[in-house]
Amino acid sequence: MKKQILAAVTLSLALTAALTGCNSTPGSSEGPTGSAETETNESAAEQVTFSWEGKKASDYVTLGAYEGMEYTPFDTTVTEAEVMAVVEQMLAASPDHEKIMEGTVKDQDTVNIDFKGFMEGEQFAGGTASDQIVTIGVSNYIAGFLESLIGAKVGETVTANISFPEDYHAADKAGKPVTFEITVNYIQGEEIPAVLNNEWVTSYTQGDYTTVDGLKGYIYDRLTENKANSAKTEDNGAVWTQVVNNATFSGFPEGLEEYYYNDQKSLLTQYADYYGVTYAEYCQMMNRTEDEVEELLHNYATENSKSAIVNRTLAEVYGLAVSEEEYQAHLQELATQYGYTDMTLLEQQAGGRVQIEDNLLFNKVMEKLMEKAVAVAAPETEAATEEETKAEAETKAEEETKAEAETKAEEETKAETETKAEEETKAEEETKAETETKAEAETKAEAETKAKAE
Repeated sequence: MKKQILAAVTLSLALTAALTGCNSTPGSSEGPTGSAETETNESAAEQVTFSWEGKKASDYVTLGAYEGMEYTPFDTTVTEAEVMAVVEQMLAASPDHEKIMEGTVKDQDTVNIDFKGFMEGEQFAGGTASDQIVTIGVSNYIAGFLESLIGAKVGETVTANISFPEDYHAADKAGKPVTFEITVNYIQGEEIPAVLNNEWVTSYTQGDYTTVDGLKGYIYDRLTENKANSAKTEDNGAVWTQVVNNATFSGFPEGLEEYYYNDQKSLLTQYADYYGVTYAEYCQMMNRTEDEVEELLHNYATENSKSAIVNRTLAEVYGLAVSEEEYQAHLQELATQYGYTDMTLLEQQAGGRVQIEDNLLFNKVMEKLMEKAVAVAAPETEAATEEETKAEAETKAEEETKAEAETKAEEETKAETETKAEEETKAEEETKAETETKAEAETKAEAETKAKAE
């Protein structure tokens, strides 16, 4: 289940950036892109090779500034909004449905069923299942199976006497009669959006996590890990784009653009083969016409050629090279990573020696460039300033409200104290007056009694 959560995290970070025409880094497409058994689409590009042998990259470019490039370090901060975006994807992908516990099944209804299958009076392997969600007239079952449920009541068990198709994939069942006992557990009603709470988390993760905070913590850790892994690539890319843009090109070695064009076109045709569509249909899947894709392919080839020339030229400047030992060791790493045993096939499907060497050189060149690059803070955007101003205003308002409340409370307390003191003083005076009055009355009474006695 963690893989399911991780897939959602990855999906939230995925960017559709194929063939955008931006500056590419050498070897950025390195990695096997198919197998020897992959059938070639009719539109597949011919295999084109290129070699730098006898060519000098610096003959085709005049470098501009390449050291001391400023860049804003990739922000690896993970926000609450980013975490919640992943959670929202999970919620959207796991709605519940109303369970209608009475009524009759109709065509096109979605129902929950249990069933048992019998051949010659005995249950057979694979013929029993429970808690299955099926839609009458839509779900793919053998003819007569779902149709037998039309008219059945919720809670009822119906018997379907049908036969397996003559061309059924399991030869021991093909064409043979079979009996299914099918129980309708409920009819599925309207969708009920999932609600984020501990119960949903426990159900969705199958007990891996039991609280909302636990799930959010896992997502936060995965997003943080993904951003940390992206930081180096993003920072390198920010510096590299400036270096390439600062260079002036006088042309390209013969065959270099064609090499990159065909490499990318071959990749697209492999994708088309994978999805079982034509090249033209795959272009449509990318919401592009073939002409639009053709233009993007040429832009891609041009930008990759520029990057390759700058990369090789800087390698000359810094005195960098890839030894045969380094090359073979890297090839072995790729073989282990992608499960290849045929090194020739691996080399071919990883873009050829040129791209693999470019990638290794690029790593060395970037180390030199990043040593001289200058990290700068991101400029404060107007939106960020407004947010900060708003936050400060809210904080100030809260403080003023709190101060006013405290002042009012103090004044009320003081007033209550003074009122209480006045009431106590008045009570004391009244008590004193009553006492004095009573004493005077008693004295007067005693005097009158004494006078009578005399």
